[in-house]
Amino acid sequence: MPLSDGGEGVMVSSPFAPPTPPKSSPTRRSTTYVVEVGPPLSFRKAWAGQMVGFHFHFPRFGVHCACCGRDAQGRTQPYDPSTDRLNVSPVLVPVCFDCESHFRRSTSAITIAASGLVVGVAGTGLAMSYLQKRPNDSFLWGMLGVSLLIGVAAISWVVDQMTKEKSLISSGHHVAFGLVPRPDGAVLTTGNITLVKDLLRTNPGARVKPELPAESDGKVID
Repeated sequence: MPLSDGGEGVMVSSPFAPPTPPKSSPTRRSTTYVVEVGPPLSFRKAWAGQMVGFHFHFPRFGVHCACCGRDAQGRTQPYDPSTDRLNVSPVLVPVCFDCESHFRRSTSAITIAASGLVVGVAGTGLAMSYLQKRPNDSFLWGMLGVSLLIGVAAISWVVDQMTKEKSLISSGHHVAFGLVPRPDGAVLTTGNITLVKDLLRTNPGARVKPELPAESDGKVID
């Protein structure tokens, strides 16, 4: 229990008192910024682009790593922004040596995993519904087994990637990077505020949502 020194009434903690547990700091969540490069997209331009095609103008990057925000020392890594409808040449993105192994080179792996999950769930449901009518059908049992295998593999990959990304995010990396082409421009998503500042500085007219915090204006986070 607390002891008094008998003089000025100063309280001294007892050596037998239980230690005070440290206060846990709240987990900081990274804001995802959307940077639009190029002139504003109108419905007419989007429709014309779908009909006759359009030109891409990808953003000019700065010197900081797109993942961790440190100086990339001139190192770059190709990122493939192609989709199932668009075939686009890879774009060189600044990525430092420490981030080369975990920086996403494209979204193809995510697309494949999502497709596998859809196929697995749909195949499992279809096979189970028909097995109620034909329980001895070997083809349906094989379809069920393959669908379950695909679904479990897709879920396992997603869980593994989420675990790895959570560890990277806690150590200051921004793995949620995306680049989507659009007529006469591109849309980039990232949680790296340093990368956002580089894009706004090297691409006149670029727009970002949400707005950058006021305390970070004019500063470059290394």
